[in-house]
Amino acid sequence: MCAQPHFTPIAAPTRSSRREVAAEAYDCVRFLLIRNGSMILHSDRVHQPVRVGGVVCWSHQSVCGYEPEGDATVTMLGVDLDYLVEHLFWQHLDPIPDRDAARDLAARLYPDPV
Repeated sequence: MCAQPHFTPIAAPTRSSRREVAAEAYDCVRFLLIRNGSMILHSDRVHQPVRVGGVVCWSHQSVCGYEPEGDATVTMLGVDLDYLVEHLFWQHLDPIPDRDAARDLAARLYPDPV
């Protein structure tokens, strides 16, 4: 999703599915918005049910997929990690001295990949 020939810092495709979506890793932070139905998220560490209205956040390079329970419609918002770190840095210029410190802060704030 994020590694596209024409780079965009944000991508938001919507998909309807009845079949399992295989677990894979992306080079972006992903927000999965469940718009219709329910599903079971699966990764190497988590098997979690999620229903309509739920939002899940996956960190970059975390392997995750899902299996719909019947019909499910999801929008997967992919945001480039460097884009998010850049926003964190520019929004907090006083306490964060540089982009590397912003990346370290983000890693401390969100240590869990899902």
